[in-house]
Amino acid sequence: MPEFVQPTMWNLSNTATGLQVSYSVAGPQLHYHQGAVVLDFTGKEIRVAEVPDLGTLVSVTIHMLVDSGSTTFTLLLPIVNLPAPPALPAAVPVTTDGITTLHRFSTVLALQHGQQETYTVTPLQGTAS
Repeated sequence: MPEFVQPTMWNLSNTATGLQVSYSVAGPQLHYHQGAVVLDFTGKEIRVAEVPDLGTLVSVTIHMLVDSGSTTFTLLLPIVNLPAPPALPAAVPVTTDGITTLHRFSTVLALQHGQQETYTVTPLQGTAS
């Protein structure tokens, strides 16, 4: 029975939106680049959650306003089986999604009614290694 290992590096992009994301399990480290926005995250700035039936969610806060909310970016990482050493390939192709969430917030309690989050899903493709 073949043995597998999980990827430790993900390089993903969407050419239509110009979004580029690199995630390394080591550290961990996440690089987010879209247009003029270039952000690097490390350690506790990155939130990782294993979700049964979905995969691994890797989230970072890409914009924060103290009095009106924030924007987070979440990378959905599927399970990818790579051959165990010594037969490691350089990288395998993957497709997944990135989810940008706008979190609404107001310091005025009366303005906190209704939907508080809105989502934009961006298809991503690239490699896992």
